[in-house]
Amino acid sequence: MPQQSQLWLIRHAPVGGPRGMIPYIDAPPDVSDAAALLRVREQLPDSHVAISSPARRARETAAALGLVVSPDPAFSEQDFGDWTGQTHEDIRQTLKQPMMSSGAPLPTTGRRAAKASRNRSPG
Repeated sequence: MPQQSQLWLIRHAPVGGPRGMIPYIDAPPDVSDAAALLRVREQLPDSHVAISSPARRARETAAALGLVVSPDPAFSEQDFGDWTGQTHEDIRQTLKQPMMSSGAPLPTTGRRAAKASRNRSPG
């Protein structure tokens, strides 16, 4: 009988700054909630392979969970360019354009980007 594997996807701990801000790649996570980290850690198997984004917030969250990770660029977040460090509201005011229901700006280039945004936005 083939051995089964489980895939666990763990989001990084919160990043400081205003709500809705697009963080810099090296923004540190807030790993001060030891109880929350323990709750996650208790659910994870002892034997595992851990892969993470190279982002500081992902690596440091993994370390706070006691995981030894292999950062993999394939898990990198997209580059938000000039929007990095800005809030969704800042971007909305700058662009004066519609936003997705999440508050994120709609991509402004390419048919594929617009179609992808429509498919992600409810309603």
